[in-house]
Amino acid sequence: MRIFKDDLAMAIDKVKNVVSKQSPLPALTCALISSGYLTAANTDMTVKIKLKMSDGEQIMLPARSFDLIRSLPQGMLDITQEGQTLTISADRISNKCQTHDPMDFPDKDVPAGKEGMLKVPGDKFIDAASRVMYAASDDSVNLMSAICLDLTNEMISAVALDGHVVAWNECEVSSSISEQTRLLVPKMSMQRLLAMGMADSSDIYISTDGEHAIFMTDRCVLYTRLLSGNYFKYERIFDFDGFELQMGRRAFLEALNRTKCCNVGRPIVMDIDGQKLRISTENADTHYAEDLLMDDDCGKQLTVGFDLRLLTEAVKNFPEDKLHIRMGGSKAPMLISGKDTKLRELVLPVNISR
Repeated sequence: MRIFKDDLAMAIDKVKNVVSKQSPLPALTCALISSGYLTAANTDMTVKIKLKMSDGEQIMLPARSFDLIRSLPQGMLDITQEGQTLTISADRISNKCQTHDPMDFPDKDVPAGKEGMLKVPGDKFIDAASRVMYAASDDSVNLMSAICLDLTNEMISAVALDGHVVAWNECEVSSSISEQTRLLVPKMSMQRLLAMGMADSSDIYISTDGEHAIFMTDRCVLYTRLLSGNYFKYERIFDFDGFELQMGRRAFLEALNRTKCCNVGRPIVMDIDGQKLRISTENADTHYAEDLLMDDDCGKQLTVGFDLRLLTEAVKNFPEDKLHIRMGGSKAPMLISGKDTKLRELVLPVNISR
């Protein structure tokens, strides 16, 4: 097989983190070149990257060969496999190493067509999903580690939460589906989806068989298992009475970052009085306070506490310069939204002692 080094190296960069370092199935410690794709798999997902050049050969690239391939000079590579011996040649360089039988690799076929798949603009879907990713739990056995995708004929809702923060975003779709569908995609699979460069594609096609989901572009394919269970009724969480605030994102974020410099790990106290917002935090060694002026006088007084790290992450993640904030009371969450974005973020309060 002859293939451009740069093409193969770029494909390796997109699949290398999927390749298992250790696996009960030794073939999963390799990536497979077959049918014009470089494929890597583990117990959770399979990713496929289309190659610009490859013939009908099947070749297994062990993970230990990845660094060598990336370090080779630009130009054509000759790659052959005889039995379990892999040979990689470039110019005056030749390397032989042991590999595995391609027949042992659990490959998946690329869907023959896109009929029946939901089509969504690639950049809008990736932006919608990436904005909520931070809110999902890192506990892989918890349903809160899922990115919930609710698919309809008009919209995809992307939701993530961890019990302290909830993020909900939406994007429009380009085609219809037969019925409303919910996909609970593991956080690690969604992270891999974002890392594969699908935002550069004009469209992403999505389908499911109930237990797995497929995300496909003209150059990439990702198969992932889905989590099962009854997801949280997130719509209800966002429906609460309160009063509205408006303030600049940059000034708020800078104040939160300064507060973090003075007192890491402690809650912050927000004192709202009309148009003034005081942010403060203290422990046995320090007391920090900063006053901010909001855009309008809300006519309310409120004292409420928040986890500094979670609130900072939510504000940092927001895409607009102007924050629209709803406060419901000292025991109610903070809702952050904007004028021109569909992203909504909910940060739950914490108990404070004064």
